[in-house]
Amino acid sequence: MPREDIVEVVLAPHEARIAVTEAMSRWLRAVWKGYKGYYQPECPRCEEPSTGADSHVKGTLSEMALSKQLGIYWDPGHEGINGGKPTRDVGPYQVRSTCRHGGHLRLYDSDEKDQVTVFAVVDVSEKQFLVRLIGWILNGDGILEDRKDLKRKGCEGYWIPQSMLKTIETLNPAGVSP
Repeated sequence: MPREDIVEVVLAPHEARIAVTEAMSRWLRAVWKGYKGYYQPECPRCEEPSTGADSHVKGTLSEMALSKQLGIYWDPGHEGINGGKPTRDVGPYQVRSTCRHGGHLRLYDSDEKDQVTVFAVVDVSEKQFLVRLIGWILNGDGILEDRKDLKRKGCEGYWIPQSMLKTIETLNPAGVSP
């Protein structure tokens, strides 16, 4: 049964163009630097095998949507220009996305446990750029052994169902979560 507390954000064409332009920049940087997981499928058995470019598009559309919803300026150039340390996707938050309506958020051992990650579902259809902001979680609440998926060799992670996420309305734009 779908959640009823999902926040839907429709991006205007100019907002989608900015997001997609940034996505292609990220993808090209990944190709030039030889980061295989960012321009080739990380795991052929994963839920969404891709060339990498579409993953960047989903990501940047989701970042733009969260930024718009929270009223936080989106600085897409977060590739470590502040002294080499990468910044967050949107203000103090990380964003993960999928195109699957029933999809799960995936966290990794490398995710900071005191970091908040927002999960979004991207739906591009009928000349509309719709991003559903499903919810958020403090990574430490999701990086638990009983959530670990060991079936996907080489891309193990923690699979977080949408029902485990807190609502977007409870997310504090200042970055201080309740």
